[in-house]
Amino acid sequence: MSKAEVESLETLQVSLQQNPESLTFARVADALMKNSRIDEAIRICEEGIRRHPYYVTGHMVLGKCYMQKKYFDQAEKEFKRVLLYDPKYLAAHRHYGDLMREIGWENTCEMSYRKIQHLDPLDEKVQSMVEEFARKAETNKPVEPVAPPVSAPRPAPAPKPAAAKEQREATPFI
Repeated sequence: MSKAEVESLETLQVSLQQNPESLTFARVADALMKNSRIDEAIRICEEGIRRHPYYVTGHMVLGKCYMQKKYFDQAEKEFKRVLLYDPKYLAAHRHYGDLMREIGWENTCEMSYRKIQHLDPLDEKVQSMVEEFARKAETNKPVEPVAPPVSAPRPAPAPKPAAAKEQREATPFI
């Protein structure tokens, strides 16, 4: 961390201490997270979100912290909350898609990237990811069963002689 970044973080922390109701908590937590002080970042974010439950940036930073700690359930909850409050938040879609890929939910990951593609069709990275999913789907496509050859209809069985029918009718039931 450069000297300027340290000073900036310290300034933000002092500002947050002076005014705990400030939205600065998300910036402080983000800076802490980038400096591998994730537990402290989570604590600050959770406190800030208790004060500002609808602050999307706070939930976004908290989701990223949880993801770094591999707290996948909590990260998913935070990213979903961000998308609930702001459905067009591209970074939230990207982080959510990355999370789904990390835990092996490829279909959900693909849906997230397709949503990004819909919102930002010029994003080349997302375009290549969607194309990769399409290639995988094509190679994993189940082979359609080959229908058996159509044969000529079988002739109906020949009728039994009338004598056999009469004999069956004449036999008493026991």
